[in-house]
Amino acid sequence: MMGRPCINLTGQKFGRLTVLNQDILLKKASLNWMCKCECGTIKSIDGWNLRSGKTLSCGCLQLERAKEANTKHGDRYTAFFQCWLNIKQRCFYESSKDYQNYGGRGITICDRWLVYENFKKDMYDSYLEHLNKFGKNNTFIERSNNDGNYEISNCKWATKKEQIHNRRTLKSQKVFEAEYIIPGESFGYKEISNNQNDFARKYNIGRSNISNCLTGKLKTYKGWKFNYIQQGETL
Repeated sequence: MMGRPCINLTGQKFGRLTVLNQDILLKKASLNWMCKCECGTIKSIDGWNLRSGKTLSCGCLQLERAKEANTKHGDRYTAFFQCWLNIKQRCFYESSKDYQNYGGRGITICDRWLVYENFKKDMYDSYLEHLNKFGKNNTFIERSNNDGNYEISNCKWATKKEQIHNRRTLKSQKVFEAEYIIPGESFGYKEISNNQNDFARKYNIGRSNISNCLTGKLKTYKGWKFNYIQQGETL
C-alpha cells in the first residue's frame, strides 16, 4: 500500500523558519525538514508541526517571549504596549481571531520589533505626536503595504477614517495577474486571480512568495511572475 504523497515544503517559510530541504538522514514515520531560522540556527523540524503552525522558530521565539514576560519596562498596561502586543498576537498566535488575516497570510514582524524596546524607540515619538493631534481612540498603527510586514519602513500611525480609506484603496489592488514562462521557451500562459491563498494551494506555491513578488522583493518564483491589476484595467 502506498503512503500519502509527500508535500514538498522546500523554500517555504513558516514563521521564522525557511525550509532548506528534506531531512533524509532522520528515520521516522513522519517527514522532517531541515530549516534555517532567522536567528541563523539550522534545525530539523517535523513537517506536520511546520504546516500546522505549531513550530515557528528553532526555539528562540519562545525564549524571547519568556524574557518579555519578565521584562520590567513599566509600559505593560499602556495603549502603546498593547498595540505592540496585538501585532505579535495576530502574526504568531493561531488562537488570535485576526491570525488568518495576518500570520496566516505570511505577514510577520521584523526581527528588530520582536523586542518591545526597539519598537518603542522607532515608533513612540510619532505615536505621541499623532495621539496629541487626534486622540487615543483615533490612533491606530497602519501598514502602508497591506501585504508587507510590520517594520519601520512599512508602518505609520493613522486615524480610523484613513484606515477605512486605505482598505478601500487596497481592495482594488487585490486582483493580480500570474504569468508562467515555460522553461526553455519564450512563451507560457497567464491567469487572473483575486485570492493569493487559493492560487498558492492550486499550484503548490508558498503564499509568502506570491506576496514577495507582488511587493517587489522577488522578481520571479519558480517561473511565475506576479503583478497587481489596478482598478479600471481590462481583465
